[in-house]
Amino acid sequence: MKKLLFAGLTMMIFGMSCTRETPVTPIDPYTGPKYLTLDTGTIWYYQTNNNIDTTFTADTLISTNRDSIIASKTYHLYEFKDTTGTKLRFFNTSGSNYYQYTSIASQFPAIELKYLNDTDPALTSWLTPFSFTQNGITFTGNYKYTIE
Repeated sequence: MKKLLFAGLTMMIFGMSCTRETPVTPIDPYTGPKYLTLDTGTIWYYQTNNNIDTTFTADTLISTNRDSIIASKTYHLYEFKDTTGTKLRFFNTSGSNYYQYTSIASQFPAIELKYLNDTDPALTSWLTPFSFTQNGITFTGNYKYTIE
């Protein structure tokens, strides 16, 4: 009987456990751009694939400590380096949308191109229209982007 009473008390003690809740301080989620950092000195190495002649070009993108305001948007400046030299690139994030202010060819004026929406699922496509006038001739077209 004593063994049964001892076993019952032991089960009760192990069955009842005291827990102390430790308050957990939540970590604030990162609210900055998911795919583009503004940290000075951040470097990306990547290669560009030319689908016409199947060549690859090694490129480097380096974040600077400079910003520029273009058409009421703040663009962060990056140094872009490839085999042709170094050029400045202008990128902006507005909410989930990512933009580049660039020229599609050296003889044409710069335009704003939306190249990503980081909330869109894979296989989403969109067109980014452009239009500009050069020497009295108006050029219009679309860039097609697809998230793969």
